[in-house]
Amino acid sequence: MKGEMKHYLDLASISVSVRRKQSRMTRICIFLAVFLISTIFGMADMWIQSQIAQSIQNHGAWHVMFKNVKEDQIELIQPEQR
Repeated sequence: MKGEMKHYLDLASISVSVRRKQSRMTRICIFLAVFLISTIFGMADMWIQSQIAQSIQNHGAWHVMFKNVKEDQIELIQPEQR
């Protein structure tokens, strides 16, 4: 009986060690996931901003005046047809 109890006590220390490793790996994985998601969205935003800046540089800022145009105002800004 005594030998069995010692065997169970050995398992407790192993269980604590495994739980610590699992906890550490969980924290590392969460940190990496947050870091990668933040990096991906940051890079995507920088790419979008660079595309907008390049479009403005190549074609001018004419597209700015077309934002939030109401339906009844569209005919005012359409070019005249000859």
